[in-house]
Amino acid sequence: MEDAFQFGLLCVTSFIAMFNPFAVMPVFMSLTAPLSPAAARKTAVKAVVTASIGAALFAAGSNIIFKIFGISIDSLQVAGGFVIFLMGYEMMQANFKRSEDPEELEREFVTDFAITPIGIPLICGPTAITMFILRMQEAQTFADKVAFYIALVIAAVTILLILIASRQVNRLLGDTGAKIVLRIMGLILMIMAVEFIAKGSTPILREIFRIPLEG
Repeated sequence: MEDAFQFGLLCVTSFIAMFNPFAVMPVFMSLTAPLSPAAARKTAVKAVVTASIGAALFAAGSNIIFKIFGISIDSLQVAGGFVIFLMGYEMMQANFKRSEDPEELEREFVTDFAITPIGIPLICGPTAITMFILRMQEAQTFADKVAFYIALVIAAVTILLILIASRQVNRLLGDTGAKIVLRIMGLILMIMAVEFIAKGSTPILREIFRIPLEG
């Protein structure tokens, strides 16, 4: 039981680090600036639930999922990179096609943006998925597996609270400050996307062109 507790603590710290809430927070804050507090909370909840379900599914059935669809972590990283790049580009241009109707705007965020790209791949991206798979492989006993999922819930609640708190920061920034942050975060997202694509495509290209590993 003590080993399971220690494993759970390791999982909590790993999962929170991989979810990277303080990197997601300014993006979430910028995207949900036009929403009411209630709509922003709904978006945060759905994004975190989406990320948690995605993490749990990949951790529990990674081998089956990869075999059925013929995919790999590398290809997932490349695809996620393109999604993030497009999102960052739209943020840089402030070019989101948003409805002027508050109710329609809320539905758009809660049903669309909350799932992709906020839930996946911003919160639960390829790096986080890899961590979940590795930690699940380390869970040798039933107690370890229980500790794994408890840690996932704790990490999810932590990032949810951080995202909800980001609304207070947005209120302090005001409209002009929020627009500046939106464009800055768009640029950062595009840079992150290039890193994702580069990391994912390198092993794929090595395999295609049979390039040996250095050293």
